[in-house]
This record gives sequence, C-alpha cells and structure tokens, in this order.
Amino acid sequence: MAIYNLPNGSTYDTSYPYDDQPDETFYNFTYQIQQSITPVIVTKTGQDPNVLRPTSYTWTETSYNDYNYIVKNELFYIGNTYRSAGCKLTFERQNK
Repeated sequence: MAIYNLPNGSTYDTSYPYDDQPDETFYNFTYQIQQSITPVIVTKTGQDPNVLRPTSYTWTETSYNDYNYIVKNELFYIGNTYRSAGCKLTFERQNK
C-alpha cells in the first residue's frame, strides 16, 4: 500500500478503494481528468446486435513528466440486457 502525492496537491491512498479516499480533493483531480480528456470507450453488443453497450470508459492523462494518471469506469449489466448492474471507478498512477 502506498500514498501518492498528485499534481494538484491532493493524495491518493492505495489502501482505500476509489470511492472511499480520505482526501476529498483527490476527486477534483480525477474529475479534471475526466472533463479534459476524451475517453477510450470499450463496447460490446447486448440483446440487440445492432446496439452497442459501453463496458468501460478510460481516461489517461499523459501530460505530466514522471507518471500517467488513469481513471477507469467499468459498467456492468444484468445478463445480456441493457439494464445496469452498477459500475466501478478505479484510479491508477503509471510510471512512464
């Protein structure tokens, strides 16, 4: 487990899940990434093969010198339907 100092002055504690970070300003950093970068969207078909459903959105911030910062939102569905079964947000700091 580690605590990362982020470029906006906040911290990310890997011992906590994304939704339970003790530093509230961490969410400002990830929100800024999501607002300023076009995500890579992964899709697959559901009941109707002509209608795709997104399974994940991934935003990768590459403008910093030492690290890339990755925010990922995975979407889950009930069976092969389009009914949501929830989502999971994750954050990763990746060495360049």
